[in-house]
Amino acid sequence: MKRIFSFLLAVVLVLSFSLMAMPTLASSSPVWHTADQQTNSGNTTAGSVAKPSNLTEGNLVILIIVKQNSLNTTDLGIIPPDGFNLIRYEHDSAATARPEVLAYWKIATDSEPATYNFTVEHDDPQWKAIAGRVTGHCPTTPTGKHSGTHSGDTTVTSLAIPGITTGKDNVLLVGAVVARGDAVAPTNFTKPATMDELWAIGGSGSGSDGAPGTGGGEEAFVTQGSTETRTFNWTGASHAAGLMFEILPAAYALTMAVAPTGSGNATDLTNASPYAEGTVVNITAAAAPGYRFGNWAATAGEFGNVTAAETIFTMPAQNVTVTANFAEVPLPQVTTQAATDITSYSAIVNMSYTVGDFSPVEMRFACKRSTDPAWFYTIWVSRTADGTYNEVLTGLALQTEYEFKAQLKYNGIVIEGATRRFTTGASIGFYDLFCFIATAAYGTPTVEQIDVLREFRDVVLLESAAGSQLVALYYRFSPPIADFIARSDLLRTLVRELLVDPVVWMVEATGGIWRKC
Repeated sequence: MKRIFSFLLAVVLVLSFSLMAMPTLASSSPVWHTADQQTNSGNTTAGSVAKPSNLTEGNLVILIIVKQNSLNTTDLGIIPPDGFNLIRYEHDSAATARPEVLAYWKIATDSEPATYNFTVEHDDPQWKAIAGRVTGHCPTTPTGKHSGTHSGDTTVTSLAIPGITTGKDNVLLVGAVVARGDAVAPTNFTKPATMDELWAIGGSGSGSDGAPGTGGGEEAFVTQGSTETRTFNWTGASHAAGLMFEILPAAYALTMAVAPTGSGNATDLTNASPYAEGTVVNITAAAAPGYRFGNWAATAGEFGNVTAAETIFTMPAQNVTVTANFAEVPLPQVTTQAATDITSYSAIVNMSYTVGDFSPVEMRFACKRSTDPAWFYTIWVSRTADGTYNEVLTGLALQTEYEFKAQLKYNGIVIEGATRRFTTGASIGFYDLFCFIATAAYGTPTVEQIDVLREFRDVVLLESAAGSQLVALYYRFSPPIADFIARSDLLRTLVRELLVDPVVWMVEATGGIWRKC
């Protein structure tokens, strides 16, 4: 019992998920209002049929005209009423004395005439006309695919109209046939088994002057695909022609838009507009550089997730514009600031920056002597918040102009600040030389400890020959060492604490002696 229950539960779950995954279809097929259709027949070149009953603006009017003879192989032989559009005509193009059926459509205005007048271009014409009212149709392109056939020189009592492959779900199939007997008038028209009868009007007389008979049927074809053939039957062997066409369900235009202009793209992934009411459409939004997606907006219809860049939209019963709203993304900014603490061999290069909406970002400096073609670069460092950043450049040449600029990288994009210049000093003292290493250790040549060294330089070292030789030796070997130290936080700490700080301490401790000398 437990196994049976588990199996049934699994079936229910599968069916439930299957139903959830099914796309939403149009609410219904178009409707042909049989009670409102009008018919007429005649044998003059001036043909007419009353407009359908209860016709209102926006309704679809279908006009079917049949006649006993086609005019010739190239001319339809009918001048339709004003405003009507041809759907299809069918007759035997190999002969002129063959029956013909024609189908037209128009969208009713608010001032339709009481009758639709047409002209039959044929001597001693025999014709019949049917005017039908349809609702629930596509307002812009109401008809779609169509087919037709004829019996040629053979007399028949049935005609199979070729099928069509419908372009949408929930179309309305309409079929019409005309027959004209050579020896006996066609009567007792019956529609195809799957269709509902729209009309069945027998003919009269026979031969090329006989009045044709006609039958019509309609069928709601729910699922898009092949309709296969539809066969009309009647009594009395006749030459015949028939046609079939689809009336498309009410569908509405979906227009995709973005706001503000240029901020991105909005795409209808389903790409089959116009859509029937209730159709589920896949949509997506992609932001342009400098923008991010915010939300969807529309005057009607429903979104699966209004804040998701890729989501679904359910069509309302009206034309609608779906707008993807984007917001500007604050972009990182970088500014090259003036160099500071410039000596004869070093300088501090500076920048200020903002990270915008792209934290973290990376930054570095590009530098070169003004006369050099190529830049050299500091290493990339990462930052997560707005601020300032500097690097100490050491090992620079005496009395030389340098150029530098700040660079900032986000999302693989590198932006630059303006190029600035500075010129190194012309003389080297102990302060300057020791600062090759001291500056690397402290990160700046302006800390208090170096003021002590400056004083020791002026009072002691430069006053003796031995001190001057020590300065020259230091100048020769220390710049590359200092440059290597500046690239490592660990080395800077070790040099500062194990070398520079002890030297400064000894100089300060003996200050009472050397200051009196």
